[in-house]
Amino acid sequence: MAHIVLENVTKRFGSTTAVNDLSLAVEDGDFFSLLGPSGCGKTTTMRMIAGLVMPDEGRITLGDQVVFDSEASIFVPPSQRKIGMVFQDYALWPHMTVEQNIVFGLQSRKVQKDDQERRLSHVLERLQIDQLADRYPNELSGGQQQRVALARELVTDARILLMDEPLSNLDAKLRLEMRVELKQIHEETSKSIIYVTHDQMEALTLSSKTGVMKDGEIRQNEHPAQVFDRPADLFVARFIGQTPINEFSMRFSRIGLERPEFALPVPPGLEPSASDELDVIVAARPEELSIVEQQDEWSVKGEGVSVLPMGYDSLVRVHVANGDEYVPLTVLTERSIADRTKEATVYVRFNPEFLHVFESGSEKRITGMREHSGAEVAYGRI
Repeated sequence: MAHIVLENVTKRFGSTTAVNDLSLAVEDGDFFSLLGPSGCGKTTTMRMIAGLVMPDEGRITLGDQVVFDSEASIFVPPSQRKIGMVFQDYALWPHMTVEQNIVFGLQSRKVQKDDQERRLSHVLERLQIDQLADRYPNELSGGQQQRVALARELVTDARILLMDEPLSNLDAKLRLEMRVELKQIHEETSKSIIYVTHDQMEALTLSSKTGVMKDGEIRQNEHPAQVFDRPADLFVARFIGQTPINEFSMRFSRIGLERPEFALPVPPGLEPSASDELDVIVAARPEELSIVEQQDEWSVKGEGVSVLPMGYDSLVRVHVANGDEYVPLTVLTERSIADRTKEATVYVRFNPEFLHVFESGSEKRITGMREHSGAEVAYGRI
């Protein structure tokens, strides 16, 4: 079975640690996305799974086969791992036609001719490249070459499929269509897929699990909805979301969350003691805020200073002031509401269910309070 396990895997390039003591388990049939900025170690992790890069330390298991173990000096070459890989730079044979590139792997595995033709016809139609079968790579656009590279791996019987930003060279419309196709292909084939991307929308829409990476480490590994709704730390909160998250420093105590410009009640699930105070960073996405007509304990008063139309919705910038100092808040709201906010007094309401509170020092999410011995109280964290 295509169960993928990495245990304490480390890879260094000179003095740079690209992947640091990484442990990861991908269940059979999962669509697992490695999401993160450039240079975070996600492609190196994928290449170690494929056998294209040898780790310095750790152990990698694919199904019931150990393919790498630094202590036991085990290294299984890529050709024996039964893995398909779609590269970001296509890696197509320039002297072969589209059809020849796609069936090359099947021919190498000595798949029957009629089976080759059946698989080829199906994948050409599915990826909308049937009219390109007789062309050579230099006669194709970048997006067309990317689809051929994807087709070449989908026709194989590889138990694991690795994809390194396979949609990065497609135009926006085709990228959306291919997301739908990839989702359906995964559901139909039940292949285990590891998908490297820096595009959060791809990770959120395609994945059954998403691992967010930074500096060679996975900061959070959960269902995409959990990563979006409850980011484990401030980096994840900043990285996930279509628009930049609102964030500001506050003082947290049994009274609530306070700063000079405004205050909020204690968020649900957090129960500080009478003596406990903590410097925190509070964050809320623009879509988690709303503009309301009347003020309540979860609302703050401010002035609308700008409106950025985004089709049906608009981004509204509001300044919450205290003398000469102010806190900027960005709110995503309906266009009809946004049009009335410019240079007007508005009330911005925080959603208490989606108020993200992080420790100022560690930037880890605060998830509750936990009793220790005596009167000592500590914060629970993810």
